[in-house]
Amino acid sequence: MSLATAAVTLHAQDEFLAPVAGGSEAWVRWIGWLFVVMALGGLLVFWINLRLQGQVGRQTKALRA
Repeated sequence: MSLATAAVTLHAQDEFLAPVAGGSEAWVRWIGWLFVVMALGGLLVFWINLRLQGQVGRQTKALRA
């Protein structure tokens, strides 16, 4: 690892990743958790979309009746 890379890594850890001490494996873990959170957010948006479509369908049926 070059001196510049080491300095940037230490600076990043001091700035916002203080508990991370595992090197590159820690970045993989962070990215993994990021994907998990994004997937859960996508599922939440999908579920909300289905609920809203159901409400619109019920309102349309009520208006036609």
